[in-house]
Amino acid sequence: MPVHTALSDPPQPQFDTSIYVARQPILDQSGDVFAYELLFRDGITSAFPEIHEDLATQSLLLSSYVDIGFDTIAGDSRVFVNFTNETLTALLPQLFPKEKLVIEILENIDPTPQLLAACVKLKEMGYIFALDDFRYEPRFEPLIDISSFVKLDFLITPRDEIESLVERFNARGIPLLAEKVETQEQYRWAEAAGFNYFQGYYFSKPEVITSTTMGSAKINLMQILAEVVNEDYDIEKIEQLVARDVSIFYKLLRYINSAMFQTAREITSIKHAVLLLGKKEFRSFISLVLAGEMASSKPLELTRLALIRAKYCEQVAATVAAEKDHSVFFLLGLFSFLPAMLDNDMASILDNLPLQPRLNEALLQESGPLADYLQLAKAVERGHWTASETLHERIGITDHQSMRRYRDAIGWADSMIAFSPR
Repeated sequence: MPVHTALSDPPQPQFDTSIYVARQPILDQSGDVFAYELLFRDGITSAFPEIHEDLATQSLLLSSYVDIGFDTIAGDSRVFVNFTNETLTALLPQLFPKEKLVIEILENIDPTPQLLAACVKLKEMGYIFALDDFRYEPRFEPLIDISSFVKLDFLITPRDEIESLVERFNARGIPLLAEKVETQEQYRWAEAAGFNYFQGYYFSKPEVITSTTMGSAKINLMQILAEVVNEDYDIEKIEQLVARDVSIFYKLLRYINSAMFQTAREITSIKHAVLLLGKKEFRSFISLVLAGEMASSKPLELTRLALIRAKYCEQVAATVAAEKDHSVFFLLGLFSFLPAMLDNDMASILDNLPLQPRLNEALLQESGPLADYLQLAKAVERGHWTASETLHERIGITDHQSMRRYRDAIGWADSMIAFSPR
């Protein structure tokens, strides 16, 4: 049944609605992905100032759901989506599946009788709510009563206020979500304080900067990857490197005999396995093993993020024909996560692995010819659309092409994780 709302009355604007959507993982206490918050493009109203903010929100949500699909962007996980006062009172959330959607009520919403009535109706229909960037005021009590999650912003909320709110909501049995958690110290404090869910980039930064050297196994893995990113790598040399670590060969056999390849062929040598896979697929395999080994003590989502960034950088470079061999861009994205994976600083890591000067320049100083690709990947991941548009122009890729590559990278990373050789 069509839903008639005040928002659908104005004539639909005619403009190019390139879909901008990023996702940020929300982890549970086990470090597994519970949900993703979807961040939609916020630059559309500045580009088209005559369009009402809520109409733009409606258009973007509908386009994203129809054109992309929540399953594509979030898999089996739930999605947290912000809704404005107008889109809530117009019951816009009912256009989306209640089994997937968590309605985020923004901190600046005024709990009017109309808004509360709309939220109660959506609650009765089976939708669940989260209070976003919450700061307690008595007037929010009716919204607290219908909410399934409360999100506290660790960047703007004083710690003593957080402690008070934790006590208040734990007593009421409402799960708490710590957002904008940027450091391991904040994460550990939130975990000890009783938070149920966590959102932020704490797992993509090193926990402790140390001066210790990497183990020989990890150095060997990186040497293999540094070799296979070359367009015409030497299989004989690869065989020698793989032979140093029997576990790599074991994982390689498991990978080849997984459902992905549907084969049970007898493998006679490391060289045979490499030739059977092909250079491109072997490169993907080594990348997955490297990411998994480096982040073995970290949440799995860190490996996923590293693979997404690596593939996205590679595909952007391929789109603009940056050069014939795009593997260096894959390595750029993957290696940018090494400090978080190894809890070490980038300079110390690269001391153990001499790379091309332009890679070192981009990874260490975020400058040089490769830096724009890395900065673009980070901007897209965080939903920093203004910065990403500037970088799109500099690199020479359209908004639409960029977001298509980002979605493709997510799909590729998810498929690699599904067939992880670990």
